[in-house]
Amino acid sequence: MLILRHAKADANRPGGSDLERKLNGRGRRAAREIGRAMRKHNLEPRLALCSPATRTRETLDLVSAELSRPIEVRFIDEIYDADPEALLAILAEHGRSASPLLLVGHNPAVHQLALSIARSGRPSDLDALRARFATGALAVFDVAIENWRKLGRHGARLQAYLNPRELV
Repeated sequence: MLILRHAKADANRPGGSDLERKLNGRGRRAAREIGRAMRKHNLEPRLALCSPATRTRETLDLVSAELSRPIEVRFIDEIYDADPEALLAILAEHGRSASPLLLVGHNPAVHQLALSIARSGRPSDLDALRARFATGALAVFDVAIENWRKLGRHGARLQAYLNPRELV
């Protein structure tokens, strides 16, 4: 399973909708970099569950453009303001047997979800994840269960934490 936080977006403008915030230049570069890293490390999802926000859609589009095969995408309104438990329910409902599965969302929920399921992994990756879930970062988990609802209880192994700023 892959958890991706949207890349860096423009600040919310007065009178503007948070849902409509677009990626800035740094965010566009970071999304492409994460996509290249995903292709290089054979981390290409079959299915992406994505928030409907403009910045998550743009992030996914730029990541997908770097991959070697198309991804089935489902935009799910509830991801936008979900808490970690709601994200687990969304994974259970929509993820089914898709492997690898990509979740594209927002902080603090994606960070809290990643922290709640990370049971083991390289100490440096675990420490980096615990410190923060940077914009555009990707957490890669080895999930050894069939039922996504059990993920919160059983956890998973953090295989990698990729921060786009550290990939350049």
